[in-house]
Amino acid sequence: MAILSTSTICDFASTRGNLLSIINGGISRIYVNAVPSILPIYVALVVEFEDLEISLPHEITISIDGLEANTATGSTAFQVLEEDLKLEVSEKFLVPFAIPLLGLLINEYGKHIIKIYVDDEFMRELAFWVIRPQ
Repeated sequence: MAILSTSTICDFASTRGNLLSIINGGISRIYVNAVPSILPIYVALVVEFEDLEISLPHEITISIDGLEANTATGSTAFQVLEEDLKLEVSEKFLVPFAIPLLGLLINEYGKHIIKIYVDDEFMRELAFWVIRPQ
């Protein structure tokens, strides 16, 4: 069974090999002067897999719910080749993801929810608020 060990909203994220780089993680508020506005954020994830399940096909799905049932959903599928696995006994296989949400349009102020699924199984919610600066 997959475990979502890391998840955060951040200014920027990237991956290199099995490494995840995060800049300014832990975002919960996004200040915009007017809506609609383009999201300026990334979602950074690390998913842990047991060695027996990593060579199977997997899918990560992200959905963003706004205040009025406006939802954006995207997914990515992946599979690791067995010859790429060089795990020690009881070691988990860590798969990092840097998911840009740049370009998605937010139409309203208030709370928004990012829902994260691995292989159609709900893993976690991340909340953020779009706020008008005072």
